[in-house]
Amino acid sequence: MKLQLTPKEYRRILQMLYLADHVLNGRREDEPAGLRLKCEEVLQPFLGYATQFACGDLVEEPEAGLFNFSAAMPEEPGVSEALNDYEEDTFWQELVTRLAMRDYERIHGRPAEPDPDGAPETDDQHEEREAELQRLEDGYWREFEGDGVKNLELIRGGFGRPS
Repeated sequence: MKLQLTPKEYRRILQMLYLADHVLNGRREDEPAGLRLKCEEVLQPFLGYATQFACGDLVEEPEAGLFNFSAAMPEEPGVSEALNDYEEDTFWQELVTRLAMRDYERIHGRPAEPDPDGAPETDDQHEEREAELQRLEDGYWREFEGDGVKNLELIRGGFGRPS
């Protein structure tokens, strides 16, 4: 397959790949493995075309044949904003979901996720569990949308001190 891209299209794809790389690798410093490694193997040759598409400012080559996104990439229009939005949304979604699951377990004495080795849930049990989790999440969303983490406190420790 042969692709024909304009420099503008190549630049947009670089931006998307940068965002995808951030999602896959985040702030990790370990060597890529599994899907991360497979994606890296495809990314490298693509980055090698940056200069030909007038995007050499977005890619650096610290070693021959090894390419990285340059420090200029986060400065591309919309890139930092997209990453910030993603991280913000992920933070709040994870916080709300984990707190709701914790509360469900405290209320019912069992995890919010059914035991894969246990008896299967009936449709009614599934709907009831999902409805309660949604109700718990809704309560946290209302709180956090109004006050953020202002009212969130840890009972043990706190202020960065271990318990």
